[in-house]
Amino acid sequence: MHSTPKDYYSDMGHNLVKVFHKQSLPDFVKNATQSSQEELNSLPDAAFADKTARKLPLHTPEDTYISAVYEKRCNGGDPERMATIEKAASFWSILDAVNSIPTEEQVEDKGRPNTWQIKYASENGITFSAEGEGLESLREASEVLHRSREMNEMPFTDRVKVGIKLASEFAKLDQSAGKSELPFALGALTCSNLPNPETICRHLYARSAHTSDKVAAMSLVKLAMELESSTDRTLSDYRELAESIDSFDEKYNLRYLYKKAFPNAHETVFNTKRAEAVDQCGVVDIGGHKYSAHELSKLSDSFLSSITSKHRDCVNTSDKVAYIQSLSKEEQRALLPYLEYILG
Repeated sequence: MHSTPKDYYSDMGHNLVKVFHKQSLPDFVKNATQSSQEELNSLPDAAFADKTARKLPLHTPEDTYISAVYEKRCNGGDPERMATIEKAASFWSILDAVNSIPTEEQVEDKGRPNTWQIKYASENGITFSAEGEGLESLREASEVLHRSREMNEMPFTDRVKVGIKLASEFAKLDQSAGKSELPFALGALTCSNLPNPETICRHLYARSAHTSDKVAAMSLVKLAMELESSTDRTLSDYRELAESIDSFDEKYNLRYLYKKAFPNAHETVFNTKRAEAVDQCGVVDIGGHKYSAHELSKLSDSFLSSITSKHRDCVNTSDKVAYIQSLSKEEQRALLPYLEYILG
């Protein structure tokens, strides 16, 4: 049965006042002239989001915006009507303004600033949802994510996206708590922890011992040996490595051993919190900014030679750290803006 939606004209603007009593309407709406009933009667059915009831007019930018407010906040956001409204909003070049109108649910969430919630549907059809209240509950949730069936069944890239959503919620809740570093599991899930190659190799050897296929097991040993002698891997390379390990675990049915014999692929590779990495590797303090050896390794010799007055070839990361530490204060200050730009 078709239910008649509310709009500004049938509601006499009552709900518009309720919705915007604590915020301002856009100027193009505030300064607009209200359409007369005669004008509305003359419009074709196609000029309304609800063509049957002739409600929610879309014949001007301001009426389109107000109709969007009513549909989102009073009528439940019917998908067909919203699609029609968004099409009109696009025509009037006000789609961004319409999209920024909060739903009732979003308004309630703003009223409960300590709550967090995420919903995600992966490419392979797996849905994930979680919610809670307070920063501590989010920390606890992030620490057990890898054990959930839904997360393990998601493709690697989708898991990272879920982690990014959680990290965004963490940042929102942590605004008053001093911007703490992400919990370890969440840092691993988002690939934002730093990789310690020695730890990765240890977990690769552990996997090889539990892989019944001898050829596959040997491939892990060879990978670990290559990693032990490698000094030029980037964070992008390590992310690809984590994704490969994840595929290996799925193919050879090793996921049941997580936390028993070795961690999941995310925690295997992105295994060190940034604060710990600062303590574990050489750190250069430039103008009060600390950069780890891993970060500094991304600076090429040609870049350093173009910035500083003197330069020597750096064979490995240790050489590079030692070289930057040897620069004068003036040269380090000259280097700082470029470091902030390149390393973020």
